[in-house]
Amino acid sequence: SCAAAAAASLPLLASGALTDDVAPLMVFDKNAHFCLNLMKPICADEAEVVTLRHNDLEALEDLCKTRPRVAYVADGVYSTGGQAPVRELLQLQDKYGLFLFFDEAHGFSTLGRHGRGLVLEEMGAINDRTLIVTSLNKGFGASGGAIFLGPRHNHQRHNLATRFGGPITWSQRINTAGLGAIIASAAIHRSDALPQLQNRLQDNVRYFDELIESDSRGDGLPIRFISIGSEDNTIFFAKSLLEQGFYTSPIFFPVIAKGRAGLRIMIRANLRQEDIRRFATSLNQLKADHE
Repeated sequence: SCAAAAAASLPLLASGALTDDVAPLMVFDKNAHFCLNLMKPICADEAEVVTLRHNDLEALEDLCKTRPRVAYVADGVYSTGGQAPVRELLQLQDKYGLFLFFDEAHGFSTLGRHGRGLVLEEMGAINDRTLIVTSLNKGFGASGGAIFLGPRHNHQRHNLATRFGGPITWSQRINTAGLGAIIASAAIHRSDALPQLQNRLQDNVRYFDELIESDSRGDGLPIRFISIGSEDNTIFFAKSLLEQGFYTSPIFFPVIAKGRAGLRIMIRANLRQEDIRRFATSLNQLKADHE
């Protein structure tokens, strides 16, 4: 899983194994996925850990100016909507040697050539100061996770990841059926079918945005977060929508800050616009009833 990939690689990064044997200052974005934030205590055994406000590039640059090694931990596409400022982060990398760690679970497959995701589409190719973990359970349509490492000393880094990252993943492995799904999905990713599916997804994202307001409206990403605030109301919304045939993911503390709960909506390529319209009618009516 992507969580297992993060658990395998974040402690290695914190130890300095990927930054010339110098433990970096580990900087987590406030909105980084829960599976990344969960690793802070383990990373703190090896390095200093701080948390910055979401996408606070100014504060990040200030840290880069004063610390010899800084590693920034973020999502490419955030599970609660929006994205990392990848281009600006790469500029900080070029200027200060910043190490970048991205969770691309929600960008993988849905974006980029051959589904390589938001970050690699911007970079063109991974470098030695970037590490990406991703899920094969979401857009890829299979199971498992993956770790992308830079090309320098690739054999050495591969050995590090498998020898020293392995114990933290509790001996998880891909089952035979899951491996077959991965192979089949990889073939789709290298065919003409993938861009067609990506275009269909974009059509559905645009249609969704026409009908439902959200902070991420118009960004072209497949995740929408509908802010509700109250944990109780969020659960009520999710339950009411489920009773009408619509699955949503209610998010609340500790995954998100107290009092900022809401619904995570995952738009798919195979949704019919009729179903999106019915969902929008149901959701907007629930919002109106609770205003």
